[in-house]
Amino acid sequence: MEVLNLVLVYLQNLMHADVTIHKEETDQVWFNEARSISDFNSHLMIGEIMCTSFLADWVERAGKDPVLMKVIMERFNQFNQLYRYDDNFGWTHRYLTIREQGALLALNDLPAVTRETIARYLILQHTSLERQQKLFYCRESFLKQEYKLRLTPTELLELSLSLLASGKLEGDSKSVTQIGTVRFLADCLGLDFPANYDSLMYQLKEREQLTKFMDELRQSLIAYLRKKNG
Repeated sequence: MEVLNLVLVYLQNLMHADVTIHKEETDQVWFNEARSISDFNSHLMIGEIMCTSFLADWVERAGKDPVLMKVIMERFNQFNQLYRYDDNFGWTHRYLTIREQGALLALNDLPAVTRETIARYLILQHTSLERQQKLFYCRESFLKQEYKLRLTPTELLELSLSLLASGKLEGDSKSVTQIGTVRFLADCLGLDFPANYDSLMYQLKEREQLTKFMDELRQSLIAYLRKKNG
């Protein structure tokens, strides 16, 4: 029961982001009732240490139960969604509340030094969550399932040309070639380089419409962007 209570306290320290400004105190910014950065870091570290054996036990169970693993990953994803990186303020928290003498304050109304202190608290929170997630993500049991990409030689060429067009591929020489891109992608994906490369490439260049594969990629990307943008 004591371990469960420690787990609960630790998770609450991740779920909440309650800031209280105390101008009369030496350390003006309190976070989740911790009176300083060092205090809060100590609370997180103690929570992590005490929770490790508890979480490791669940890692073992989840490694044998795909349903349990899915549930746990979904919960971690919910925690991840609490945090967002803002170009102006750094890490922010969905439930961040800031109070001074009971009155709610907005983050952008605070002095820069106060915002910086709050950001340091949030970085500690987010880093602690990442450490706990690695208990799951780095487990061999989570990585046991093997995957392979089902691509025809033509689809491999199409994907390679798309990668080449993105401008994201770099090579040892100044220029990146089509055939070099195909060889690179085939090696990365564990696929064979097409024996009839020249004829397939000629056919692709002669086509006036998208192939079924490229159209499916286009549709899936559109669907993803719509879902992403709500």
